[in-house]
Amino acid sequence: MIYYLLRRLAGAVAVLVGVITGTFVLEHVVPSCPACVIAGVGAGPAQLAAATHEMGLDRPLWVQFQTYAEGLLHGDFGDSYITKQPIGPSIVSFLPATLELVAYSFVLYALLGIGSGARRYRCSGLRWCSSCGSAAVSGGFP
Repeated sequence: MIYYLLRRLAGAVAVLVGVITGTFVLEHVVPSCPACVIAGVGAGPAQLAAATHEMGLDRPLWVQFQTYAEGLLHGDFGDSYITKQPIGPSIVSFLPATLELVAYSFVLYALLGIGSGARRYRCSGLRWCSSCGSAAVSGGFP
């Protein structure tokens, strides 16, 4: 049992590292200029260089990744480019609406899964039994 839990924990850590690395790579592969957004439309080269330095985009890529990963591990999700406010409180303020959407989608998914499983079983011409009913119900949940 311990071996199973350790394997699952190692898998979760691997997925987390993959997601963090993937989002960092996507941020740098997408053709955009965050320093241009911060500096503004009419910014000159000096203002653009200052914004690039302020954001740390002039540092080596591995240092940027290290800073990014350390910030995530400490709960620092950065600041919004638009509002200049920390992202963490924004995530917390939108969490109830997100959880509400998750609950509604779960209920809808479960109802559709149970209904389609029961219909599929009924149309197959087999006899209904209690274990088949529990299989149809449990198959409807993610």
